[in-house]
Order: sequence, then C-alpha cells, then structure tokens
Amino acid sequence: MRNQNTKKNVQSAWSKVLTMIFVLSIMLTSCSKNQIKNDPGPGAGNTAINKLTTFSSSTPIPATTNNKVAYYTFDATPTGSPAVKLSMLDFAKSANIVVVFEGTPWELADTAHYTYPGTIMLSGYYKNYRSIINDIHTLQARGVKVIINVDDQTSWNTTTPFTTYNGIKKSYQQFAVFLDSCVTNVLNMDGIGLDVEHLGSTAANANYVNLIKEFGKYFGPKSTKPTTTVYTAAIYDGGQAGFAIGQSVDVASYMNFVIDQGYFEDNTQRFYRWANYIGAEKTMVGLVKDYNNQANGIAAAKFQPTNGNKAGIMVYAANVDSAYSNNILRALSAPVTAATGAVFYQDTQYGLTATKAIPKGSYTLTQLKTYGFIGNWASSVKLPTGWTMTMYKGTNLSGTSWALTTSNADFTKLLPSANDVVNSVKIN
Repeated sequence: MRNQNTKKNVQSAWSKVLTMIFVLSIMLTSCSKNQIKNDPGPGAGNTAINKLTTFSSSTPIPATTNNKVAYYTFDATPTGSPAVKLSMLDFAKSANIVVVFEGTPWELADTAHYTYPGTIMLSGYYKNYRSIINDIHTLQARGVKVIINVDDQTSWNTTTPFTTYNGIKKSYQQFAVFLDSCVTNVLNMDGIGLDVEHLGSTAANANYVNLIKEFGKYFGPKSTKPTTTVYTAAIYDGGQAGFAIGQSVDVASYMNFVIDQGYFEDNTQRFYRWANYIGAEKTMVGLVKDYNNQANGIAAAKFQPTNGNKAGIMVYAANVDSAYSNNILRALSAPVTAATGAVFYQDTQYGLTATKAIPKGSYTLTQLKTYGFIGNWASSVKLPTGWTMTMYKGTNLSGTSWALTTSNADFTKLLPSANDVVNSVKIN
C-alpha cells in the first residue's frame, strides 16, 4: 500500500508540475508574434512588412506644433462623396499621425485569446485582422506614425488595472509591460492614445496616475524612444479623470500632447481649459463632422493661442468624410515665429502664462513689466541657443543671483530655489 501511495503521490506531483509548465507557457506566449491567426497575407506588392522595423523605429515624430491627427474608426458610416467605406490607406492622407480607434491592442496582437464575437474591428471595411496590420505597416512605410487607442477603465483606479483572458490580474507595472509587448513587440506600432472618459464623474486617483506615468516609460517623451514614439490622451471636461492629465504639468509631461474631445463645446474655451495649465504646445482640440462644420473646423485649425503655439489639430472619425478631414488638417497654421529673446513662464515645464520675448540687456523689475513679467512670479525660462542670463532676487539687479547658460524648465531645482523669487535679470 505504501509503495502504491508513493507512486500515486509522485504521479500527482509530476501532474502538477506539467500543469504549471503549461499555464506558464500560455502566459509567456500571450502577445508573442505567433499569436496572430493565419489570416490572409499581405496584398500583392505590399513590401512594408519586411521593412517594418526600420520604418517604425526610425521615422521621427512630427514637429511639436505640426501634429495632424486623424482617428480611424472601424464602424464609421461614411457621409462624404462618394459615401464609401475607406481603408486606412485611403482616408485623411494629410494626417501625419493616425490613431487606430475601437478594439484593443491585445485583440489585434493576440487574436487567439482576445477575439470577441461581433468585434467592431471587423464590422466595416476590414474583414480580417491581417489586413488591418498590413495597412498599419504600409502607412508607417509612408512615414505616418500609427498609434492605437486604449480606453481607460474603472479598474485603473485599483491596484490591478488589467485582467488577462484567463483571469490573471496584473499590477500597473505588469499591465504596462503587457501593453508594450502587444504594441511594440508584436504590432510594431508607434505608440498609444488614451481615451479618457469611461470613469465618468469619478476622478482619477493615485492608482490611475501611477498607471498613466508607467505607460510613459514605454511611449512618449519620457520613454526610451522619445523621438520616435507618440503618447497622447483624448480628454474632456465631462470625464473627470481627464483633469488629472490636462491640468497637471507633471502628468502631461509624460505625453507628447493632450487632445480635447468635447466637440460640442466652444473650441477656444476648451483649448484654454488645459493650455492654461500645461501650455499651448501640449494642447490641441479635436473636431468631428457631427458637431463641427467645415468652417468651424478650419477656424480651429487656424486658431493661434496667446500663450504659445498649439500642438496641432485632430479630426475624429476622419474616415466618415475624407475631404472634410483633409481640409481641416491642411488648414493647420504654421507656428508663429517668435521674436528672439528670453521667455519666462509662470509655471515649471514652461507652463501657464508666458512673457513676451525679452532681448539682450539689463532689466530692473519696472523694465521687465513692459514684457509681461511679474515680480516673484517666474518658474521657468527659455533662452535662445548660445545666450546666457543672470537672474536676481532683488528688483534692481541685486541680491541672490543665479547664472544660466541654457533654458531651465524648473526653477525649484536651482540652488537655492529661484522659484517665484526672480525680480530682475541681465541677459547676454
């Protein structure tokens, strides 16, 4: 009896080991390149696949103020002329950033485990995932940055923001790794765009903010690929979580720009709702044909803020009417060329109100006021290349001083802190 029991115990132990190995193999292969089902291959003449890594990794992001963003929605009902469903290759050709909207990155990267009945991704022009991926790669080969939408969820306010298809809960760090694996390693896409509205009137908490910042380790200006990846968020005042991004210099610094998606509101008011906190160059508004007619959209594209140049312009569901979308994207005004000089900002990271450009010279507080400078107010400054400056605590070039040889985004980090205490300057 003992021998039989021992044999059973050994068999049972081996069974558990094999089961664990099987489960681990599933976990490790989720979002690996062999997960995409064997859908039809690339169309004739599509050579982008072989060159994908080169294009997606080396194509630089657009200039800070020249982001022409077009959202491609899979279930769009076309209203243009002709009213036909368009592929990603044939819509909004004036865009330099395309956001693949609806569905999920993990659905597209791992169709073996995350395919959903009646998926929106296959409800319109596209009938298989492989065609979607092929066209993404072709757009990249054309020099367009292609990113994918990620919806926020109420679970982002918890310590386990994501649950896998087989019930495994992931921490915010694990979720970010998983997302990067899907977007970068499998799909070879250029970044992510968050759709921030699904928490409704619930504000973002610390868990949510931690996750937002964690994504920034893999995409956007603070990632290891700051010049080739795009990280953005579409927000509006009806989704309270958006305020944690659009009115926080710290959180917004992880992103290339923030888009207002309150299409039904005044374009100027919604722009400044965020730009007054995070700066104009981090902010743009989005348009959609349902709410913004052609003239309204073109006016928004041509609009020039008073506190710097805007990040660009966005058209949502741009495949509804490509002519409408292209007219808006092409109307994006060139950045205003600023007069040469030092520019002070009210907040760190060049945020909030900015002064006029101040030429070389020595300036008391009284003289600085003619450029929009306020005493005990400045928190950052941009200097033209090669310029130097000495800032003084006193109003007449006296007292504690700080010497700068380049721009400084955060006066609190100077020793001693120069934040909100500068009152006169000498610019050379």
